[in-house]
Amino acid sequence: MTKSPRGALLLVAFLAISSAASGCGKTATTGAGPMPMGGGPPGGGGNPKIKQAMNKIGGKSPTALSARINQELNAEPPAWETIQPQAAEYAKLTAELGQMDPPKGSKESWTKLTTAFSASATALDKAVQAKDVAAARAADMQLMGSCMDCHREHRGRPDGPGGPGGPPAPPDPPGR
Repeated sequence: MTKSPRGALLLVAFLAISSAASGCGKTATTGAGPMPMGGGPPGGGGNPKIKQAMNKIGGKSPTALSARINQELNAEPPAWETIQPQAAEYAKLTAELGQMDPPKGSKESWTKLTTAFSASATALDKAVQAKDVAAARAADMQLMGSCMDCHREHRGRPDGPGGPGGPPAPPDPPGR
Protein backbone atom coordinates (compact mmCIF):
# COMPACT_ATOMS: atom_id res chain seq x y z
CA MET A 1 0.00 0.00 0.00
CA THR A 2 1.45 3.38 -0.99
CA LYS A 3 0.75 6.58 0.87
CA SER A 4 0.46 9.84 -0.95
CA PRO A 5 1.73 13.09 0.52
CA ARG A 6 -1.73 14.55 -0.10
CA GLY A 7 -3.39 11.78 1.94
CA ALA A 8 -0.97 12.32 4.81
CA LEU A 9 -1.60 16.07 4.70
CA LEU A 10 -5.37 15.52 4.81
CA LEU A 11 -4.99 13.20 7.79
CA VAL A 12 -2.86 15.74 9.66
CA ALA A 13 -5.36 18.52 8.87
CA PHE A 14 -8.25 16.34 10.04
CA LEU A 15 -6.51 15.50 13.30
CA ALA A 16 -5.62 19.15 13.94
CA ILE A 17 -9.20 20.27 13.36
CA SER A 18 -10.59 17.47 15.52
CA SER A 19 -8.19 18.32 18.32
CA ALA A 20 -9.02 22.04 18.16
CA ALA A 21 -12.76 21.37 18.09
CA SER A 22 -12.57 19.17 21.15
CA GLY A 23 -10.52 21.69 23.11
CA CYS A 24 -7.60 19.26 23.28
CA GLY A 25 -9.34 17.51 26.15
CA LYS A 26 -8.77 20.32 28.67
CA THR A 27 -11.52 20.51 31.25
CA ALA A 28 -12.01 22.05 34.64
CA THR A 29 -14.27 20.51 37.21
CA THR A 30 -16.81 22.51 39.19
CA GLY A 31 -19.89 21.57 41.10
CA ALA A 32 -21.82 21.47 37.82
CA GLY A 33 -19.46 18.96 36.19
CA PRO A 34 -16.72 19.29 33.58
CA MET A 35 -16.44 22.55 31.67
CA PRO A 36 -14.28 23.50 28.71
CA MET A 37 -11.37 25.74 29.63
CA GLY A 38 -10.65 29.11 28.00
CA GLY A 39 -12.28 29.88 24.70
CA GLY A 40 -14.87 32.55 24.20
CA PRO A 41 -16.58 33.97 21.19
CA PRO A 42 -15.47 33.07 17.68
CA GLY A 43 -12.33 34.99 16.85
CA GLY A 44 -10.97 34.88 20.40
CA GLY A 45 -10.95 37.68 22.94
CA GLY A 46 -13.40 35.92 25.27
CA ASN A 47 -13.36 36.21 29.02
CA PRO A 48 -12.85 32.75 30.56
CA LYS A 49 -14.84 33.81 33.65
CA ILE A 50 -17.85 34.62 31.46
CA LYS A 51 -17.51 31.32 29.65
CA GLN A 52 -17.27 29.42 32.93
CA ALA A 53 -20.35 31.17 34.35
CA MET A 54 -22.34 30.62 31.17
CA ASN A 55 -21.38 26.93 31.06
CA LYS A 56 -22.52 26.55 34.64
CA ILE A 57 -25.76 28.45 33.97
CA GLY A 58 -26.80 27.14 30.61
CA GLY A 59 -24.14 25.04 29.00
CA LYS A 60 -25.04 22.08 26.85
CA SER A 61 -24.50 19.74 29.76
CA PRO A 62 -27.56 18.24 31.44
CA THR A 63 -25.91 19.30 34.71
CA ALA A 64 -26.19 23.02 33.81
CA LEU A 65 -28.30 24.97 36.28
CA SER A 66 -30.96 25.97 33.77
CA ALA A 67 -31.54 22.38 32.66
CA ARG A 68 -31.64 21.03 36.20
CA ILE A 69 -33.97 23.77 37.48
CA ASN A 70 -36.29 23.37 34.50
CA GLN A 71 -36.44 19.62 35.01
CA GLU A 72 -37.13 19.95 38.73
CA LEU A 73 -39.80 22.64 38.22
CA ASN A 74 -41.67 20.32 35.87
CA ALA A 75 -41.78 17.53 38.46
CA GLU A 76 -44.95 17.08 40.46
CA PRO A 77 -44.37 18.29 43.10
CA PRO A 78 -41.13 20.23 42.51
CA ALA A 79 -38.23 19.21 44.75
CA TRP A 80 -37.86 22.61 46.41
CA GLU A 81 -34.96 21.50 48.62
CA THR A 82 -33.03 20.67 45.42
CA ILE A 83 -34.08 23.73 43.42
CA GLN A 84 -33.56 26.38 46.11
CA PRO A 85 -29.73 26.29 46.22
CA GLN A 86 -29.60 25.99 42.41
CA ALA A 87 -31.78 29.07 41.93
CA ALA A 88 -29.70 31.03 44.46
CA GLU A 89 -26.50 30.11 42.61
CA TYR A 90 -28.12 31.03 39.26
CA ALA A 91 -29.04 34.49 40.62
CA LYS A 92 -25.53 34.99 42.02
CA LEU A 93 -23.83 34.04 38.74
CA THR A 94 -26.06 36.31 36.64
CA ALA A 95 -25.38 39.25 38.96
CA GLU A 96 -21.63 38.64 38.57
CA LEU A 97 -21.89 38.66 34.76
CA GLY A 98 -22.95 42.31 34.78
CA GLN A 99 -19.73 43.26 36.57
CA MET A 100 -17.59 41.83 33.79
CA ASP A 101 -16.60 43.45 30.51
CA PRO A 102 -18.40 42.18 27.42
CA PRO A 103 -16.37 39.97 25.08
CA LYS A 104 -17.90 41.81 22.13
CA GLY A 105 -20.31 44.73 21.71
CA SER A 106 -20.87 47.84 23.78
CA LYS A 107 -20.66 48.08 27.56
CA GLU A 108 -24.03 49.90 27.58
CA SER A 109 -25.77 47.01 25.82
CA TRP A 110 -24.00 44.47 28.04
CA THR A 111 -25.15 46.32 31.16
CA LYS A 112 -28.75 46.54 29.90
CA LEU A 113 -28.95 42.87 28.89
CA THR A 114 -27.14 41.41 31.91
CA THR A 115 -29.24 43.56 34.25
CA ALA A 116 -32.42 42.15 32.70
CA PHE A 117 -30.99 38.62 32.84
CA SER A 118 -30.06 39.08 36.49
CA ALA A 119 -33.51 40.50 37.33
CA SER A 120 -35.15 37.42 35.78
CA ALA A 121 -32.82 35.10 37.71
CA THR A 122 -33.59 37.00 40.92
CA ALA A 123 -37.33 36.64 40.23
CA LEU A 124 -36.79 32.90 39.76
CA ASP A 125 -34.83 32.69 43.00
CA LYS A 126 -37.53 34.58 44.96
CA ALA A 127 -40.30 32.41 43.51
CA VAL A 128 -38.38 29.22 44.27
CA GLN A 129 -37.57 30.31 47.82
CA ALA A 130 -41.31 31.08 48.29
CA LYS A 131 -42.21 27.71 46.70
CA ASP A 132 -44.47 29.48 44.21
CA VAL A 133 -44.70 27.03 41.29
CA ALA A 134 -46.51 29.34 38.86
CA ALA A 135 -44.15 32.29 39.42
CA ALA A 136 -41.07 30.04 39.31
CA ARG A 137 -42.15 28.46 36.02
CA ALA A 138 -42.91 31.89 34.53
CA ALA A 139 -39.50 33.23 35.58
CA ASP A 140 -37.83 30.11 34.21
CA MET A 141 -39.52 30.62 30.82
CA GLN A 142 -38.49 34.28 30.79
CA LEU A 143 -34.88 33.29 31.50
CA MET A 144 -34.86 30.80 28.64
CA GLY A 145 -36.06 33.49 26.24
CA SER A 146 -33.56 36.15 27.36
CA CYS A 147 -30.41 34.35 26.23
CA MET A 148 -30.55 34.93 22.48
CA ASP A 149 -30.64 38.75 22.57
CA CYS A 150 -27.46 38.87 24.61
CA HIS A 151 -25.73 36.13 22.63
CA ARG A 152 -26.54 37.84 19.34
CA GLU A 153 -25.13 41.13 20.55
CA HIS A 154 -22.18 40.01 22.62
CA ARG A 155 -21.12 36.58 21.49
CA GLY A 156 -22.25 36.07 17.92
CA ARG A 157 -23.24 32.66 16.65
CA PRO A 158 -21.11 31.09 13.96
CA ASP A 159 -24.04 29.37 12.26
CA GLY A 160 -27.03 31.19 13.66
CA PRO A 161 -28.64 34.59 13.38
CA GLY A 162 -26.01 37.29 13.19
CA GLY A 163 -23.16 34.80 12.77
CA PRO A 164 -20.84 34.81 9.78
CA GLY A 165 -22.20 31.53 8.38
CA GLY A 166 -25.86 32.04 9.19
CA PRO A 167 -28.74 34.28 8.22
CA PRO A 168 -28.75 37.89 9.35
CA ALA A 169 -30.05 38.57 12.82
CA PRO A 170 -33.69 39.67 12.91
CA PRO A 171 -34.28 43.30 13.87
CA ASP A 172 -35.27 43.98 17.45
CA PRO A 173 -38.98 44.63 17.89
CA PRO A 174 -40.07 48.25 18.39
CA GLY A 175 -39.67 49.52 21.92
CA ARG A 176 -36.49 47.66 22.73
